[in-house]
Amino acid sequence: MGRIVAVISIVLGVLFLIVNQWNVSANVTLANKEKVLAIPTYTEQKAFAEFIHHLNEQAAPNTTTWNKPFFANGGLPKLIRDCEAYIEVKELLVPNDIPVEEKVPAEKEPEQQGNPEPQVNLEREPDPMTDPQETPKKIALTFDDGPHRTITDAILEILQKHQVKATFFVLGENVVENLDVLHRINEQGHEIANHSWSHKNLKGLTKEEISEEINRTNAVIFDAIHTYPKAYRPPYGAIDDHVRSAIEMIPVLWNVDTLDWQHRTPAITLEKVKQQVKDNGIILMHDIHAETAQALDLVITFLIDEGYEFVTTSELMNY
Repeated sequence: MGRIVAVISIVLGVLFLIVNQWNVSANVTLANKEKVLAIPTYTEQKAFAEFIHHLNEQAAPNTTTWNKPFFANGGLPKLIRDCEAYIEVKELLVPNDIPVEEKVPAEKEPEQQGNPEPQVNLEREPDPMTDPQETPKKIALTFDDGPHRTITDAILEILQKHQVKATFFVLGENVVENLDVLHRINEQGHEIANHSWSHKNLKGLTKEEISEEINRTNAVIFDAIHTYPKAYRPPYGAIDDHVRSAIEMIPVLWNVDTLDWQHRTPAITLEKVKQQVKDNGIILMHDIHAETAQALDLVITFLIDEGYEFVTTSELMNY
């Protein structure tokens, strides 16, 4: 019996030694693993070293710099070892000359959007004090030598079609022959001006003769529409101080000459306009030639496409 107890004691002692040795080995192994995990990798060491260098460069003068070894106190601090914090540290180390690609947040699904944030318009609003509205280009259509029985009516139809106003410099001797045409010019809102009585060169006349040419035409215009014209155009554009002193009215010439009386070709009339047209232009044409009426629709269409606003000469010159 005593022998059996002795054997059992020996066996239990051996088992105790085996179990105790196993626990010691396991604890050593676990400790070694934890120690290995605590040692930072080369990448973490390098990043932290660069991070400390970055902080030292940004530090204010006379301040304590970061000089503690990265491996002190068991490796990298927990904040830096944290994944998100480490990413932020890494972005601090990106050189300034390398553009950082902005991250565009994914759009929310419609049911997740809720009340949208108020949108701010980043485009500069125009300042009425410093950014005045661009004024449209202006152009004045003028017709000399009428009114004509048929051609002036054809021109009036085209002007009415485009809702365009023009200025007619009429001859007195043609007015008395076509009073009804003059009435239509006036009723459609066009301007009527004086072009002398018989189209003589005023520079070769005396003051009395000049006055006769102008005053007779003014009188027949007034009798027809009960309004005196304010402006005149000297025939051939012939004007000097002698003519100006004899006529107390506004002289109106032109700066876009179609030469329609000379070539009598609609396509050339249009081309002359294209070559010479300008802002605040005054176009010279004649409502006694059929080819001028044929060219007018093309001319107006071109000017509209070019952004011109049609005005009378009094609107353009403010008289």
